[in-house]
Amino acid sequence: MDTVKVLCNIRKQVDFMQFYACGEVDDDCENCVFDAGRYCLFNKLMGTIDEAIQNMHSRKDDSHENGF
Repeated sequence: MDTVKVLCNIRKQVDFMQFYACGEVDDDCENCVFDAGRYCLFNKLMGTIDEAIQNMHSRKDDSHENGF
């Protein structure tokens, strides 16, 4: 199973949950049911997933350069 595909699928699911939890027009987190406080829970999760995907891509690039 391709890890990047799994991470992309998880990211899509988090994005979908954000759409339904926050609404498509409530981007300011003013009425956040998750008490976001200093940061948006969903944006934090998607940012972490994006970082993991980038790390996976860079590992693949490094392994090709090293002859693996």
